[in-house]
Amino acid sequence: MPTLPKVLVITYDVVGPVMAGPGIRAWEFARVLGCSFPTTLAAPPPTPREAPGFAMVALPIGEEHRETLLTLIEEHDIIVAQVLPFPILPDGILDDKYFIVDLYCPWLIENLEHYRMEEKKDPAWQSHDLETMSALFSHGDFFVCAGDAQRAYWLGALSLFGRLTEAVYARDRDGKALIDIVPFGMSPEPPRKTAAVLKGVIPGIEPDDFVALWGGGVWNWLDPLTLIRATARLRDCGYPIRTFFLGTQRPSVNDAAAMRPTILDAVFQLSDDLHLTGTHVFFNERWVAYDDRANFLLESDVGLSLHQPTLETRFAFRTRVLDYLWSSLVPIVNDGDTIADLVRANGVGKVVPIGDDAALADAIANLIDHPAERRALAARCETLAKSYTWEIAARPIIDFCHHPWKGTRGDRMASTALYDDLRTMRATLHETSTYAEQLEREIAARDRHIAEIKAYVQRLEEQSVFPQLRASLVARLRRTPSGKGERSDSLATFALYDDLRTMRATLHETSTYAERLEREIAARDRHIAETKAYVLRLERHVRLQGVGASLTARLRKTPLGHIVRRIRRRAP
Repeated sequence: MPTLPKVLVITYDVVGPVMAGPGIRAWEFARVLGCSFPTTLAAPPPTPREAPGFAMVALPIGEEHRETLLTLIEEHDIIVAQVLPFPILPDGILDDKYFIVDLYCPWLIENLEHYRMEEKKDPAWQSHDLETMSALFSHGDFFVCAGDAQRAYWLGALSLFGRLTEAVYARDRDGKALIDIVPFGMSPEPPRKTAAVLKGVIPGIEPDDFVALWGGGVWNWLDPLTLIRATARLRDCGYPIRTFFLGTQRPSVNDAAAMRPTILDAVFQLSDDLHLTGTHVFFNERWVAYDDRANFLLESDVGLSLHQPTLETRFAFRTRVLDYLWSSLVPIVNDGDTIADLVRANGVGKVVPIGDDAALADAIANLIDHPAERRALAARCETLAKSYTWEIAARPIIDFCHHPWKGTRGDRMASTALYDDLRTMRATLHETSTYAEQLEREIAARDRHIAEIKAYVQRLEEQSVFPQLRASLVARLRRTPSGKGERSDSLATFALYDDLRTMRATLHETSTYAERLEREIAARDRHIAETKAYVLRLERHVRLQGVGASLTARLRKTPLGHIVRRIRRRAP
């Protein structure tokens, strides 16, 4: 019997009692895979002491992170992750492994919307995202995403990266050997109520009130403001509406660096301005524990998922709606995304136009006024939920782990063809730039040395009484090439990751510049050598001149000197 492969699931999100989407997904993958394979989940500390059917390992964030990660990768056969820190990993670390890349969150598009409203942001975030994405495309053997829209998006990117090859197509003519759909899932066990949490518990929410639940985080690309306006409309019409936001502060590995969406302040302000806060709109600041969310779902009457008309909407998969289906909570969603298609096609809820608070208020009022219709919709939710358990959703990953294959890599676009050499090229560029800077410093030192020699030469020339010899030597010296040429004010820099051809040109120019600097240094060395030779000749001349003057003075003091002078005076 063949040995089962060891599977490693890696996440950089929080896992444990309190989890958000990425952490939940990694946790459930590990749970499902642990039923068939030896499985380990690696996550940032603190991690739970016990896990249902899989091993749990803390992945340090500091200096020990790299060594721990390398050891874990070496000990396992199949790696499942949304992202890996490729810049710190050695080349070839995954050559004999199988890497499953989870692309369920199109974070490049998500970040476009997030950073649009943020004042403080890393100006290079998009380059970093593209570099990370390219690394995943290059190293992945099998890819998964959350739905058909995402699959079309990622399939296009993978095709341009040369990953849709003849070998992939021969394995599956629908391309599922390259990328398949693994949506978010839900527990196969029905939710159980363990405590009262809303009605009759929170001041302002009575047992007979109608609770509209916002079942996830508040992000810049979502539309909680329309829900608050619709709540005001329903209040003004006398409906017993109570809107509850399940969590406003997402769990994070580093609480100090936790992302606070800009829209959150606008939500609080609008609720206050409409006099809803604490009477008709309620905010739960802490994030509800994963096992406790069922209590809130089961006490609510309708679940909301609203968004803005953005690119993010087209490719999103609203995971909170699956929780609504799991708990038979009728969803009201905005049109325009995959979940809206799911709700409409299966008749499990209401679909309303984006940003239309009147239409939203009407939809909620209709469900309040017609409880029988709401019960019928809830029954359909329960039926649909059975097809979205984690065991069913993760089937493509399970199948791959049973029969893994190495992905093939074909020719890429010109703009991405050099990715495999990117780190080497970047290192070479850095070394070349550093070398060029060193050469510049050496040239500057030689220039100072030449200036000092010239000053010394000038002093020697001032002592010389043979202007013709001096002029001849100076003329010869001036004919010696100094090597001074045009100098670049600064080395070319690497501007954008995705323009690798520019980087190649930059590297070539930097290398050429370094060669020119080397020639300048050689020319200066020759100039210094010839100047030193000229100095030696001047020094000998000055010494001889001094000896001649001394002999003449001594000769004038001798008797023979007087005779010579007398003869000269008598000469005609």
